[in-house]
Amino acid sequence: MSLISKPRFLVTGCSGFIGSSLCRSLLNSFDVIGVSRAQTRFPFPTITLTDLENGLAEKLLGEFSPTHLIHCAALAHQSLPWSRSNHEHVHYVNTILPLRLASLSLGLGIKRFLFISSIGVHGPSSPRLEPITELSPFCPASVYTKSKLDAEVALSSYLRDTSCDLVVLRPPLVYGPNAPGNLKSLIRAIDFGLPLPVKNIDNQRSMIYIGNLISVIISAAINPVSSAQAYVVSDIESTSTADLVSRIAALRGRQIRLSTIPLPVLSSMSRIPYVGASLSRLVDSLVVDSTKVRRDLAWSQPYNFEQALSQSFSI
Repeated sequence: MSLISKPRFLVTGCSGFIGSSLCRSLLNSFDVIGVSRAQTRFPFPTITLTDLENGLAEKLLGEFSPTHLIHCAALAHQSLPWSRSNHEHVHYVNTILPLRLASLSLGLGIKRFLFISSIGVHGPSSPRLEPITELSPFCPASVYTKSKLDAEVALSSYLRDTSCDLVVLRPPLVYGPNAPGNLKSLIRAIDFGLPLPVKNIDNQRSMIYIGNLISVIISAAINPVSSAQAYVVSDIESTSTADLVSRIAALRGRQIRLSTIPLPVLSSMSRIPYVGASLSRLVDSLVVDSTKVRRDLAWSQPYNFEQALSQSFSI
């Protein structure tokens, strides 16, 4: 795929944590139309997902003539317990919808479809600190990560040998100001001064700062080298759970009590339905080796760990 001189971007999930940050950054150099479930107020045109699927935005998109679609929309941080209807909804949003958007992309003449997947398609942890790379086996352990892997496989098959090029990025936990999900819960616990049983946990976890993720998304979107590639992406630094908690507490001016709990007890608690996955993230290691994307795209993260933590958690 040759480099497109002036890319024009269609971004789904433009009101979400990743999508809204991405659109703001793209606006510095490119034309953007955002897609969201409901009409939103942003300094660029937006359309609803319903209008996109039903063809009601056909005139606007025809005039805009997008060259790239970046699919950020997904269902990730959902309330538990999971019901069958929830499973079906996640499957539709995370697996079926990307395929429908791929079909629309072909009709619109879009040249590159960039899909934001998840490092979780390789499993929830990296045993013995063996880093996850693009060659690591697939081992999704949740409804969410299985839906992401299913989407990757379906998109790869559907777009193969077409005029639309597929690029996949697999990030770990994304952090930044007002990040949703587990980090939001962790910050609440720190702010309330709750004792956290992480003092004796010796693990390593990779994450990626929202500013670094946006940087690598844009690089992968416009660089011809990334054609038909899937990349694991993360900050180059990793951290332990205990160190992360201590750093967040210091940045927020909180006194934090790190308590100790026997690891066999904590490990057994990780098997508890619904809350076990969150507890596992306290114990397990997940280390990502992002060498390939850095080498292929000559990409280096614009924010180091200290800068990213300060911008994410300071008050």
